[in-house]
Amino acid sequence: MDITSPEMSLTQIPVYIKANSIYPTGQVFAGLAKKWEPEFDGSRTMTINAFSGSAGESVSFTYIDYVDGDKEKVMELEVDDDDVITVSAPAMTLPGTVALRLPAAPTSVYRGSSQIAFPVYDAGANKLTVPFEANEPIMVTVNPTVEIVAPFEPVQAKGLITVRHNGTDRELVIPRMTGLDARGRAAVRIFSMTGREIVKKSVPLNRHASTPLKITTGKGVFLAKVSMHGISMGTVKIIIP
Repeated sequence: MDITSPEMSLTQIPVYIKANSIYPTGQVFAGLAKKWEPEFDGSRTMTINAFSGSAGESVSFTYIDYVDGDKEKVMELEVDDDDVITVSAPAMTLPGTVALRLPAAPTSVYRGSSQIAFPVYDAGANKLTVPFEANEPIMVTVNPTVEIVAPFEPVQAKGLITVRHNGTDRELVIPRMTGLDARGRAAVRIFSMTGREIVKKSVPLNRHASTPLKITTGKGVFLAKVSMHGISMGTVKIIIP
């Protein structure tokens, strides 16, 4: 995104932040307060600032959560090959917001597996803000403003994404898609419930039948997200007993 500096007086200093950056701000521990307050009173908040890069780029920031016994918690920012942006982090002991800089309003925004009906986007500041709660894993997925180009009709799923088990074999089944060209592919990403990415694949889709994708994960609960052309095609929870 090109940034043009606004007019500034001699008493102002512009701050430039490179693309593909992520970092937290806020009164996250007592030493950041103007007045030293050794006791954590629970009223503080934090902001995870994210400035996305180009497709295929990712970056992380290791945050030391002093309220949670100085645990190291990795904040991650990633842009996949379809320009879908993901900001993820383990549960924080402080509530706050994810502030993501975008050149235009996104097509859709998801918090976890739930779509946000009315995302808060400030066109003047080019900023999307998504709140998060304390002690809950953070996962924000943003689909950019894109146009699907299809020869006959928009790409549509004829069914739901499902998971099937057969003993030790596990498959993620993507339903038949209409409106695909011969090179139609989907981006498949599987995450742990803490937001860590387990699987990332680009999968050719079938136009006349469902597409099975063999998955190999350990036991636990996972979240699979399927997108095409930057548009979410669905999310499914995977439970491996």
